[in-house]
Amino acid sequence: MAENAQLPIPKDILEPYLKQAVATSITQLMGDKGQQLILSAVQSALSAKVDASNGQPSKYNSSSDIPFVEYLARSTIQKIALETVNSMAQDLRPEIEKSVKQTLTKSTNVLSKSLVDGMIKSLSSSWSVRLSVNDKD
Repeated sequence: MAENAQLPIPKDILEPYLKQAVATSITQLMGDKGQQLILSAVQSALSAKVDASNGQPSKYNSSSDIPFVEYLARSTIQKIALETVNSMAQDLRPEIEKSVKQTLTKSTNVLSKSLVDGMIKSLSSSWSVRLSVNDKD
C-alpha cells in the first residue's frame, strides 16, 4: 500500500514554477493597487534624498542632499567623462611624456633644491620620522 508515496523533484526544477505561481497569485490579489504600489515605491526610491558625495541615504537634512536619481545621473556622467579623458590622454601619451620630460629637465635645479630643502626641514623636525642609513656588508 502506497499511502506515503513520495516523488522526489529536484529543487532547481520546481522552484521557478513555485515562484511564478506565487507572483501570479500576489498580482491577482493586489490588482491595480499592486501597480500603484510598485509605481509609488519606484518614485520614492528615485526621489529619496542622498548625500551628494557618496549616494548614501541622508542621516541629517543637509543643503548638499540631492535626489538619488540626480546622484546616479551625475555619477554616470562623471564616469563617462573620466573614461573619455583617460582615453584622450592615452592617445596623447607620447606628447605628454615628451612635455613632462622637457619641463623636468628645464627645472631640474628647482626640483632638486625643493627636494633637498624639504628633506632637511623634515629631518630637523622632532615631529617627523627619523632616517638612518646603515651599510650592510
